Amino acid sequence: MLAQFGTMGVGLGFAIAAATLERSENKGQRIVCVEGDSAFGFSGMEVETMCRYNLPVVIIVVNNNGIYSGVDPETWKEMAKMGDLTSIAPPVTLLPEARYDEVMTAFGGRGFLVRTVEELLQCSTA
Repeated sequence: MLAQFGTMGVGLGFAIAAATLERSENKGQRIVCVEGDSAFGFSGMEVETMCRYNLPVVIIVVNNNGIYSGVDPETWKEMAKMGDLTSIAPPVTLLPEARYDEVMTAFGGRGFLVRTVEELLQCSTA
């Protein structure tokens, strides 16, 4: 049985606190928050706060389609063909190919879908 006894999903809140302190000290540096798709799911709406206050936060969501590991898009489609996903899909599985970048753009920020190292490097200068 898998278990998680750590605190999950607090990275965005910590990033807001760090960015607020960074802004108050006028250092002009960005805060980088790296978290998984599951952690982003717990507190993803905090991007509204980041956009509202124009906080200098860069969020990198590592999407493995679930807690610990999910299933690839092809497996997800096969499970969906079998019937009701609520009884078939493991509870730690999240929707494959979720567009977390679009959550940021929904609030007026900039989001990028990145699949390669080259794309990540391009985004880091955008």
